[in-house]
Amino acid sequence: MLYVVRHGHTDWNSKKITMGRKDIPLNDIGIDEAYTTSDVLKDNIFDLIICSPL
Repeated sequence: MLYVVRHGHTDWNSKKITMGRKDIPLNDIGIDEAYTTSDVLKDNIFDLIICSPL
């Protein structure tokens, strides 16, 4: 099984600003998305996790 998860929502998303390699903090929506993602994936066992340096 392959899971693909992208970053949570930031204020820049609403403004349609491209983030590139900037480390923009999550807003309240993004924080809620992160908790929801964590809850959905918590019972899985992963062989490999690949993430961005941010």
